[in-house]
Amino acid sequence: MKRKLLNTTAIICFLGVLIGCTEDAATDSINDNATEFNTNNAAAYEKSSRPDYWDGVIGEEVGGDYIITVDEELIKKDFEDALMRANKTTTIENVAIVAKTASNDDNDKAHFLIGTDNKGLTIGLMLSKTGSSFILFKDNGFVKTVTCEGCISGCNLQYLTVNGQRVAYCNENGCVYNCSKTESEFN
Repeated sequence: MKRKLLNTTAIICFLGVLIGCTEDAATDSINDNATEFNTNNAAAYEKSSRPDYWDGVIGEEVGGDYIITVDEELIKKDFEDALMRANKTTTIENVAIVAKTASNDDNDKAHFLIGTDNKGLTIGLMLSKTGSSFILFKDNGFVKTVTCEGCISGCNLQYLTVNGQRVAYCNENGCVYNCSKTESEFN
């Protein structure tokens, strides 16, 4: 009788372990699928949250002038939306593609798409130039806006080169008491 009770207990324990492992494997499989689904959704969300025109040519150089080829009103709206997500409400009045030189390296030149509200706020995105076309500069898949806020005559978007990387900063230009920089993801 003891032996029969011991065998029955052993079988029940073995089945319990077997069922427990099966449920863990099923849960792991579900979690793997959920991770894959979430990764795909995140990529889809990132793609869908920024309009398609940002994925193509934004501007061109024509005869030494930089021309924005995307509807400027759409760019202004997207800049305003990015600022609103950073709790900064304003109306972007002007947008332009601007060439800048690194503050610490006269040989390094970069291009930015810059929006201003004419009240002391500037928002910018770095561009990549291929031939005569400008597209968004993507650093590891992320696009960042840089906002400089301060006085109208100062607090301008500039950049430095540090270990081969371009690092944006806000040049005070006499606006020492009220110049601030904010970076945020642009999506």
